[in-house]
Amino acid sequence: MPICPNCGREVPLEAAFCSYCGASLTAAPPP
Repeated sequence: MPICPNCGREVPLEAAFCSYCGASLTAAPPP
């Protein structure tokens, strides 16, 4: 399972946002 880069908790593979802290789990688009 992926790990949230913000809070470090495991999140579902298909999640777009962390269900614990709300951080975005999708890659940021290049500027």
